[in-house]
Amino acid sequence: MSSRSEESEEKIRAFVAVEVSEQVRQSLASIQQELKPSLKNARWTGPSAFHLTIKFLGEVSPNRIEQISNMLEGKKVSDRFTMKFVGLGVFPNPRKARVLWAGIKKGSEELCSIFNKLEPEFEALGFEPEKRKFSGHLTLARFKIPAQIQPGILETEADCPECTAASLVLFKSTLKPSGAEYTPIKVFPF
Repeated sequence: MSSRSEESEEKIRAFVAVEVSEQVRQSLASIQQELKPSLKNARWTGPSAFHLTIKFLGEVSPNRIEQISNMLEGKKVSDRFTMKFVGLGVFPNPRKARVLWAGIKKGSEELCSIFNKLEPEFEALGFEPEKRKFSGHLTLARFKIPAQIQPGILETEADCPECTAASLVLFKSTLKPSGAEYTPIKVFPF
């Protein structure tokens, strides 16, 4: 019998994602700067935190992190592929926006395929299935109080350079007053 039960272990807030290139980070940061005067109540995602979430795992024990890591290590989910961000959008709608995002045009099918291959594996590990349809996006800002987004904002040109998706990353997310901080736990090359 272990001296530490799983309940007494410190939980890790974790997610699996695909990272973007530094050129894409810079391009999207420029778009954020352009939008900031119009969206004063937004909480902006720092460029170093830009990523495309495949699966948010929530609070998990170190033992579960090891199970997730082993599953991802042994799973071929994709070859490298090209991604391109074009256009802006909001969740759930422009009248009550909670999230402002950059949409992915090229590479969205590959991201969806990765999600579809991994979701049953996560379910087998005991994670709740995602209730919403997968929608590949990169969060630029969040709104604590739902915001009404003016039509012109979503027409802002968000044409970024292409980048290559080369791996999945298992991240630790640490919540801080300044915003979430993401630390890679392990990288899984395609």
